[in-house]
Amino acid sequence: MATTSRMDWPFPGENQDPWYQAFEDFATALDGSGFAAREDRHLVMVGGGTVTWDASSSLLGWSADIQIVSPISGFLLSISPASVSIVDGQVLYATLIRAPTQSQSVGVSVGNQVPQSDVALLLAVRVGDRIYWRNGMVMDTGDSVPGLAVRNVGDAAKDWQADFVALYLYTQAATPVEETIGQGMFDGSRVGGSTASFFGMFTPTFAAAGSASILLYDQGPSAGPPAAAQLVATLSSSTGGGPQYVSQVLTVGASPGVNQIANSSRMYEVRALMSALTGDTLFVGGGGLEVH
Repeated sequence: MATTSRMDWPFPGENQDPWYQAFEDFATALDGSGFAAREDRHLVMVGGGTVTWDASSSLLGWSADIQIVSPISGFLLSISPASVSIVDGQVLYATLIRAPTQSQSVGVSVGNQVPQSDVALLLAVRVGDRIYWRNGMVMDTGDSVPGLAVRNVGDAAKDWQADFVALYLYTQAATPVEETIGQGMFDGSRVGGSTASFFGMFTPTFAAAGSASILLYDQGPSAGPPAAAQLVATLSSSTGGGPQYVSQVLTVGASPGVNQIANSSRMYEVRALMSALTGDTLFVGGGGLEVH
């Protein structure tokens, strides 16, 4: 049976006998492709948990189900959490179930092109070091975003931050030492014409006069190998109680320095330190780098 050159629709040949079955196959193919085009106009992607992208390893990951909502059918198609390798020019696509009668799981694949079929749906494409999602979200290397919301996380004109520190309680020993309280990766090239700052939220408790600090160290390029830790910025307070929000504006240059981060993707470490009495505490509620 002959097929069309692009959509592969079957159609009856001239003077074919029997003719009706071939014509029915043609009409069914038209209906399936037409419905696919109609459904694709209404599909919405949500979820994904924490979505991460690292161009150096070519790994794109999501920590929770990506859900494809089909308002026509009223059911959800779910893509399980995964981490996939995608190189420059490749695409990530899902194999859909058209007009599903129940919510169910579907698979994803990476390839050089999207298959020529009515069930393949492009999810994302890599161009250079960026990932472009079908819903308009753009990810630069090192990005970690909460779900597939429509945002350009690489747009330096918008406020965003990289949190390096979870909750941490520092207790001063008889001989004060720096304690590592968080780590993270940050790409200084994304700052652009905006302003970068090192920020922290902390609550010191002093039995006598003293000071409490959190310190930001550069630990080398994100691609490795790790370099000797270099102090970049320090946030300090001699006032007890809180929480207190403290920040330090940073410049961006070719290499890390005093109150300066490098204009490339680098690894960072945050440490806590007190200079007070043994047993005094510093509760750190958060800290990292922000762009505004």
